[in-house]
Amino acid sequence: MAWIKRLCVAAAVLVVVFLGFLLFLDNETQVSLRLLHYHTPPLELFWWLYAAFAFGVFVGLAFCLTSHLRDRLGVRRLRRVVREREEELARLREGVAQAPDAERVVPEG
Repeated sequence: MAWIKRLCVAAAVLVVVFLGFLLFLDNETQVSLRLLHYHTPPLELFWWLYAAFAFGVFVGLAFCLTSHLRDRLGVRRLRRVVREREEELARLREGVAQAPDAERVVPEG
């Protein structure tokens, strides 16, 4: 089953590389971007598209990283709470085990 996953990932990578190559070949026109009064040096359109894509990837990774870190901290907090509850449960069970038989309450059922 793992080989199918590797095959799909390899095929997806090849498709992306091929589309990137086609994008590179079809967008050789020199373009200068203008932002307010600033003009960028002219570069091929492909490089501007590539820069925009890379910027989007990094922004997406930053958002995923913050979400991932928040989730990891939550899991760490919940593990600490579970450990505290297990210790409390163990203390309560020891207290019940040490109590005299006459004082034990047996649930009906």
